Amino acid sequence: MAIKVLKWVAICIVAVILIVFGLRGVQIYNQTHQKTPAEIIKINGNSILAAQEKRGGLFTFGIKDVKIVNADGTKLPAEDLAPGMLITVVGPDYWQTTYPLGYPDVKKVIVVDTNQDLITGYFNHITKQYANATRDEITAYIDTLANLTEGEKEGLSYLVLCSLSLF
Repeated sequence: MAIKVLKWVAICIVAVILIVFGLRGVQIYNQTHQKTPAEIIKINGNSILAAQEKRGGLFTFGIKDVKIVNADGTKLPAEDLAPGMLITVVGPDYWQTTYPLGYPDVKKVIVVDTNQDLITGYFNHITKQYANATRDEITAYIDTLANLTEGEKEGLSYLVLCSLSLF
């Protein structure tokens, strides 16, 4: 009887140790990984150009080995990602200082919601109608687009100016 009790005590001690280390692992992960709300601006193969939602700030990241899920945690294929999607990017607390910023070692992308992709339509319109315009004229026009967030405007400006070799 005493041996059975000792076995149960040993099992309980091991279980508690595993739980404590597991919780500590979660705590360390949460301290070293940040969640960045963003909107997908453009997808090019395994690379995504995104803007930090609302306030702007462009960044790129790769999705080759990234876990992609919807808000309830269901896994999604990378092919389901599209411009206009609102996402949360989970990754480390460091960025590459380039423009757009590079966000290496992203671990997970959570699809939060879907917006209409306004960028593609505006991009096609601007690159045709403003093909001979100056950089200032193009950015002034983009600034008048009231239905775009600051992040979308920044992303659209970047794409158009690069396309017209004005960047």
